Amino acid sequence: MTTLSTSIASVKTSDLVFISPNNELVTDSRWVSQFFGKPHDRVLEKIRTLHCSSEFRCANFFVYPYKHPQNGETYEAYQMTKDGFIFLVMGFTGRRAAEIKEAYINAFNEMQAKLCHTPALLERQRMMLTWENGRVVAAKTLDEHHFISTREELPFVIKDPGFLSLDQLMTLNEAVNQRIACFVRVALGK
Repeated sequence: MTTLSTSIASVKTSDLVFISPNNELVTDSRWVSQFFGKPHDRVLEKIRTLHCSSEFRCANFFVYPYKHPQNGETYEAYQMTKDGFIFLVMGFTGRRAAEIKEAYINAFNEMQAKLCHTPALLERQRMMLTWENGRVVAAKTLDEHHFISTREELPFVIKDPGFLSLDQLMTLNEAVNQRIACFVRVALGK
């Protein structure tokens, strides 16, 4: 995080606004606290006592736990959308508050524009992740030609009239027949 003495103008857009785990552009109550020079507990109290509907609060403010870097204790913080941020800081006044509000609004708009202009290749990407003991141990990008199915689902997928071409079905048929012949030879002891 940036220190209080840092000018908001020198802060990168990605330090102000980022993409949340649910793919929304958000900022963080800790950063709002830092840039506006207010104690974080006061920012949290302000969020908790906003006079807005519960629907607005649920859609724009997301509480999460974080560990304090100095003492290691767990505290609450909030991520908030652009609308949540604007609603929260509307009452913050003064020249510095105006400068910070403008920088945040510009950061939200800039990040939104970047997301809207993401190349088509990155708009949709299929990944296969291999997990072991709760950790990802391998990842592979899948293109449109890759297919993943359970063994149980495979016969139903193959029966789908548009799934495989005639050539693909013939190749698959040949492979299945060879595999069946192998099983028969093993069963007959040949």
